[in-house]
Amino acid sequence: MNFDDLNIQKEIIPLFDTFLNRRSREALESIFADMPATLEDVLYRQQIISAIISNRKRIRSIASIRSDIEDAYRFCKAIGETHQELFSDNINAIIVRLLFNSPSRARLISGAIQLGHVLKTMDERYFTTLKVDFFPQAYGLEMSGALGFLNSLRSFYSVEGFTTGNLPRRKYLLFLKQVAMHVTEMELFWKFFFRFDAYVSIAGTMESKGFCVPVFQDWGIAIDDVFHPFLEKPVRNSISSKAGIILLTGANMSGKSTFLKAISMCVYLGHLGIGVPASKCVMPYFKDIVVNIYSKDNLQSGLSHFMSEVKALKSAVLSAEKGQHVFAVMDELFAGTNTQDAEALLQLTIEGLKKYSKGLFIISTHYSQLKEFVASRPHLSASYYLDATLENGFPRFNYQLKEGWSNHKFGMLLFEKEGLKKLFEL
Repeated sequence: MNFDDLNIQKEIIPLFDTFLNRRSREALESIFADMPATLEDVLYRQQIISAIISNRKRIRSIASIRSDIEDAYRFCKAIGETHQELFSDNINAIIVRLLFNSPSRARLISGAIQLGHVLKTMDERYFTTLKVDFFPQAYGLEMSGALGFLNSLRSFYSVEGFTTGNLPRRKYLLFLKQVAMHVTEMELFWKFFFRFDAYVSIAGTMESKGFCVPVFQDWGIAIDDVFHPFLEKPVRNSISSKAGIILLTGANMSGKSTFLKAISMCVYLGHLGIGVPASKCVMPYFKDIVVNIYSKDNLQSGLSHFMSEVKALKSAVLSAEKGQHVFAVMDELFAGTNTQDAEALLQLTIEGLKKYSKGLFIISTHYSQLKEFVASRPHLSASYYLDATLENGFPRFNYQLKEGWSNHKFGMLLFEKEGLKKLFEL
């Protein structure tokens, strides 16, 4: 797996982070780091997120307690650890021990009020009206076990006046004693809550951005209205092919890299069990994903631009050689070497990839000389291009994907428009 060029940490994860607290954000990051090992695991995660979307009207915002969640979590942990010995006593002994320790007593009562408020809000806005039967059975059981902690405390924080501090101190100390008695359940609950909160955030982004849940099939890819979610007004395109090689052409600035990144995001997010930026997405389940979009010299490893491309291609081909379904994107493949070598290597690559029937290789190129080579071998690949037109002597990019091969050559035109040709005239 190699999808570093998608900028997971800096771009994709923040897209799904709808003002999460620190620990929910860590849970979100763990979801992206934890690529499901099998198709069954992918579908299981899909079902969890889809169930949250189906429950959307029953799940309300907890924005009002976001800033209090970390304090409540830390306090809750302290009751189960630091104050375990205190709350193991009977309630009368606890009251006596705190009788002459006003600061400690005040902190405990204040913490109990805040914790009760946070737990009550979580309970009412996330879980009380939730339709658990929408979720996979195994997840429903996990949820029931985790919510046992809330069940043990609901009779305290649901009492009128508890969260406003209007009850006798004894009530709050009894509440904290109950917390201390359920340390294992407490840890289970918080772990479940933070991950559930991350799933809610993912579901929210999917709905607000118009993402769809992908469907997996044996072979062939069909994605309708795919778009790049970071663009303010993205152009949507559709692609459908059962070919093992898809060639993408287009003039510089026509949007090839952006389109490749959008397609790669669909495959990557889909294999995480998350929705994808499209209205419909059908694809195989790939065992390996290799994305090489921003290839450049790697000073740390000592690899040149060209060798970085070669290594990425080799990684994908080795996986395909094992008989695995492989998805690979190569942007401007072999652009790091001279034109003559690049053309020869591309022909060799396109011809050679036909032996790997379970690989899907999407390769962008600006080498127009390949057109005749590909035309004479229509069984090897499918060809698409991103369109552009000339208006008043200037190129206009509409970023529309079409079947076929691009014939646009704007390099000399732009060179002249910038006045460089005139500057170089003797």
